[in-house]
Amino acid sequence: MIPKEISMRYFVKGQFHLACAGLGLAVLLLALCFSASPARAAIPPNLTPLELLQLINEAQGRVVVVNFFASWCTPCAVEIPGLITLRGEFNDDEVLFVGLSVDQDMGDITDFVNKTPFNYPVYVVGDDVATIFKVDSIPRLVIYDQSGRMAVDHEGLVEEDDLRQILDAMLAQ
Repeated sequence: MIPKEISMRYFVKGQFHLACAGLGLAVLLLALCFSASPARAAIPPNLTPLELLQLINEAQGRVVVVNFFASWCTPCAVEIPGLITLRGEFNDDEVLFVGLSVDQDMGDITDFVNKTPFNYPVYVVGDDVATIFKVDSIPRLVIYDQSGRMAVDHEGLVEEDDLRQILDAMLAQ
């Protein structure tokens, strides 16, 4: 027969190990729950007219490509993949690409940004920016040269190859 004090010691020790195993399992399950949760939607930040002008000014020495677009605009959806491709071809210290959404519905632009593999910053602009920059139709592409002067102002779809030629010519100057 096993003495009572020895059997109790093993019983208590067994409960301790069981409790530790249970705690470890709970921590593991909690970690899995949080790691498996879907990522929060990226909401593009708003950009004021002054912030846009500062962005362009701070980029002096680089060509700045500003693309006004909207999530519901079919020509914009055709143009954006070309901008994404070109952004990948040019160095950050040469060309800055910026997308400016004129969407009024934050849900629409958030969904669009999360479905589109943008590799450049995208902002939401209000009517004040659209008025100051005289955005009457989209897509609209405005390109600033290395000194910060507007070099190109184009309304309508710009083909990827045409934009590549424009950027190559501007960088060669």
